[in-house]
Amino acid sequence: MLELSLNIEPVLTGMDFYDRISCAADHGFKAVEFWDPTIRDAARVSRLAASRKLSIAMCCMKGIFDVTLNCAYPLVAQGVEQTARSMKDMGCPSMFILAGNLESKADTQKNIIIENLKRLTGLAEKHGIRIHIEPVNSLVDLKGQYLDLTRTGFEIIKCVNDPHVRMICDLYHMQIMEGNLIDGFTRNIDLISHFHAAAVPGRKELFLGEIDFRIVMRAIEQTGYRGYFGVEYYPSYEDHLKSLKQVVSYLRSSPWEATG
Repeated sequence: MLELSLNIEPVLTGMDFYDRISCAADHGFKAVEFWDPTIRDAARVSRLAASRKLSIAMCCMKGIFDVTLNCAYPLVAQGVEQTARSMKDMGCPSMFILAGNLESKADTQKNIIIENLKRLTGLAEKHGIRIHIEPVNSLVDLKGQYLDLTRTGFEIIKCVNDPHVRMICDLYHMQIMEGNLIDGFTRNIDLISHFHAAAVPGRKELFLGEIDFRIVMRAIEQTGYRGYFGVEYYPSYEDHLKSLKQVVSYLRSSPWEATG
């Protein structure tokens, strides 16, 4: 069974940030993730997670919308260095960096991203972390982003050809841009080390949209994948605890229960 990770930024927003860590453990999550680690008390995060036997699965690079992979390398490297120090203090092994907005009609941007990632592999090895790219949708949430197809992401990772660079496969974004989810990730599962999920449309509770994530999760399990399945959604309920309980119950149920 896939282990669940919860992004505690968009959920439980009426609760103190640090209390959300324990709440995630109470609801059966094995890991938590969040955005900029440099604005958090790393020692406190580490203590809380350890006390609840939770992992810190993923963080974003500091200033993720300000410095992206199409920026000059010294800027990106500086962001990685600063973020990696906080990640080390809280035991987080994985960093996410946005590819950046589309800047050219010619596909030269891919070359810049590949070159920056190749140079970043040395920093990743030095700090003992893995750097992730994530294709996002450019139709609804992040208009103007360059990296909006998983096939482009897989091409980039294959060109970098280093185990310190992998993909977050966000099924919400992928469904909006491409569909064909199961075949799409199965053919390149070795290049994926984290999944994200939310309902389409709306990025709400996972049981509200057009994807049956229970079937998708079983397909992921069948590939032999051993990373986390990240729950990253914006509750539609005023009661976030009720929302979270129902999401977990849904993900742990069988899609075939109704038919026996």
